[in-house]
Amino acid sequence: MEILSALEVKLTEGEQARVYQRGTDNIEAYVKALKAIEYHERFNKDDMVVDRRMCEEAIASLKKAIRINPIAPGHYFYRLGSAYCLTGRYEEAIAACKKALERSPDSVAAHVGLTATYSSSGRDDEARAQDKEVLRVQPKFSVER
Repeated sequence: MEILSALEVKLTEGEQARVYQRGTDNIEAYVKALKAIEYHERFNKDDMVVDRRMCEEAIASLKKAIRINPIAPGHYFYRLGSAYCLTGRYEEAIAACKKALERSPDSVAAHVGLTATYSSSGRDDEARAQDKEVLRVQPKFSVER
């Protein structure tokens, strides 16, 4: 294990961002991600009426896409976090949104997802702190339309 740790490549923050935003060349991972995105878009319509089965299918597809492509882009993790949040799996949602932000630090969607998850789980202080991050990334952000 020490040898593996010693050989581990350390990328700068800029290098990581370029790798993570690149996407994937793995067609199977891409298809799984597209399927999960389709589920995600469907269960976000109609005032967020959630079909738990659809969320679980999205979670399964995204987890497989991430497993196939270990350097998956941040939006895979953001969408995974959203699906976890919608099924009440808040700790997993928080971890996924944080992973999305590691890969895409200025992702408004990931910041908003993390804020919503903190709020949904009753962690209001953390939600307020994360809300400030949303405004840092997108100063004119508003939930009003």
